[in-house]
Amino acid sequence: MIRRLLWLMLIWIPAAAGAQEFPYPDVPDSLQSPESRMDYLLANYWNRFNFNDTTETNSQVGEQGFSDFVYMLSYVDPARQDQAAEDFVRRAFATAWGADHYDHLMEHYLFSPNSPLRNDLVYAPLLSHVIAHCKVCDDAMLERTRYRLAQVSKNQVGTVATDFSYSTRSGQGGRMHDMTADYLLLVFHDPDCENCERILPQLMREPLLQSPKVKVLAVYPDNNTDEWRQKPYNMPANWIDAYSPQGEISEKSVYFIQATPSLYLLDHEKKVLLKDSTPQAILQNLSELLKNE
Repeated sequence: MIRRLLWLMLIWIPAAAGAQEFPYPDVPDSLQSPESRMDYLLANYWNRFNFNDTTETNSQVGEQGFSDFVYMLSYVDPARQDQAAEDFVRRAFATAWGADHYDHLMEHYLFSPNSPLRNDLVYAPLLSHVIAHCKVCDDAMLERTRYRLAQVSKNQVGTVATDFSYSTRSGQGGRMHDMTADYLLLVFHDPDCENCERILPQLMREPLLQSPKVKVLAVYPDNNTDEWRQKPYNMPANWIDAYSPQGEISEKSVYFIQATPSLYLLDHEKKVLLKDSTPQAILQNLSELLKNE
């Protein structure tokens, strides 16, 4: 809610930045529609910021501006998002210091599994423009950037989730795409994961996830099945307790799993509705989806 209010303020209220605040652009009063004001804001967002000032104060101001910038990018269409991302990269990655500094900020806000601003759809165009336009990036940084782009591009929201095989504790096999359900929740987990031990029992008690319209496929994605077999969960009837044969999911990097549990919500066509999301977001969105049917 706070971020939403900030976004509205940036669009409708002229900026009045102090000496230690990010110098947001002043949006002309003649622009009345939210779309035109957002277009202007993004096109001029970095005009008054000095990327050549490497002082600590300016770095903190730049981080403030960057976090607001990536938040706004999540609300615009891909064309505007891509244009704003290119403009930022051309400015921020023009020096070796800037490339290193903003590469770390991008990783912190958009790649870290614990960041509330994590968004692969925003991160991907930024990474693409770093690869295309950064003249000061060394080979190691470019290689790392290509790796991240490849990972965040997997199973993005709106795409059909990659199919994979699974096997249950009884030895029965199947494929994820063959499962029929209005909504399918993928739960990638690990028997050694403390968060899994805390979160999975909570999810198993959740009435929403026992709806006849919902199925849950809980999958151990690695190849150490002995460890998985030693820690069984007493899962509800509409949950499938399974593992990935030969650790296919992890070994072939079918899904990019930074931390477990990793939750994906799919629709009946196996399109990704939520990717690597929080339990709270999964349940909130699922509640709204079931309510509207």
